[in-house]
Amino acid sequence: MPGKRAKKTRQPPHVQRFVADYVKVHPCFYVEELQTALRQWFGAGTSSFSASALLRLLKFDLGLSRKVLERRAREAVPCEIEDFLAKMKCWYKYPEQLVFVDETSKNGLDSMRRYAWSARHERAVVRVPFSRGKRVSILAACDVSGFLSWNCTRGTYTRMEFHRAFLRKVIPKLNP
Repeated sequence: MPGKRAKKTRQPPHVQRFVADYVKVHPCFYVEELQTALRQWFGAGTSSFSASALLRLLKFDLGLSRKVLERRAREAVPCEIEDFLAKMKCWYKYPEQLVFVDETSKNGLDSMRRYAWSARHERAVVRVPFSRGKRVSILAACDVSGFLSWNCTRGTYTRMEFHRAFLRKVIPKLNP
């Protein structure tokens, strides 16, 4: 085709091979981690390892794209928000009177990265151990000033443990 340029790669073949191998071994990497690996392998004086240069190499020269590994949480439904506001309207006067309490937990799988690089039109698959590790649960209460109180436990909260932690940690911080 007239006017079409020949594909020009900006990185030498040995750098491209290193990056391709790095992606196979570490598909969930951050660009900064790739920069560090390249500088360690090829020398710190190399200036062609900018984030934009590496992204061009990954996308155009190696034909890779960044993919989501995990489903996203569903968004709040507008009618649920309206129902909540209607219920609160008779009690709510000012923001300082609100206290929010939530329980959350974490296990070993929560620290897994959510994105990985893979070839276009191919799934991003990472082989990881399925061991969840130890679960830790936290109950926290906050208001407009920040956290009022919190409680932590190994495993998950049972109904009774949640109730005891709420009575012991949150209730004393509330106004009569």
